Amino acid sequence: MAEKAPLALPSRPKSLLVKLLAFVVSLALIAQLGSAGIVSYFATQAAQDGFEKRLAAYVDARNEIIGTLVWRLQFEELDRILKDMLKEDGVVSVRVYDETDALVGSAERQDDGGRVVTHRANLRYAHNGVRDKAGHLALRASLAPIMAEGWRQ
Repeated sequence: MAEKAPLALPSRPKSLLVKLLAFVVSLALIAQLGSAGIVSYFATQAAQDGFEKRLAAYVDARNEIIGTLVWRLQFEELDRILKDMLKEDGVVSVRVYDETDALVGSAERQDDGGRVVTHRANLRYAHNGVRDKAGHLALRASLAPIMAEGWRQ
């Protein structure tokens, strides 16, 4: 007669304590990852806000110079200043329009394809007591340096 194979014993069920410990550890890991993501998000938002404030101050510092060049129709000098503005970290394009919304100067460089913010500012002309609008400026800046910095933290 053929011998019967012995029956396999059922494996012992894990104790409730081991299951509970595994559950608590997984919850702790999920909470840690979630809090790291939230902290990273708020840090990136703060860096973006600081970057946009720096851009606004940068444009404001050059406002009257650019406004004067547009007012006096000195477009060669305007082009030189706009190309110089591209050297600022993150700036990908600068466009200047006169008071009739005609494009009078622009400069741009290769964009890295990331998120871009646009900062617009009205240009002012002020000389010898004469104060007037001189058009507006649109500056586009890439957020890629900020995003990369956020991932490195």
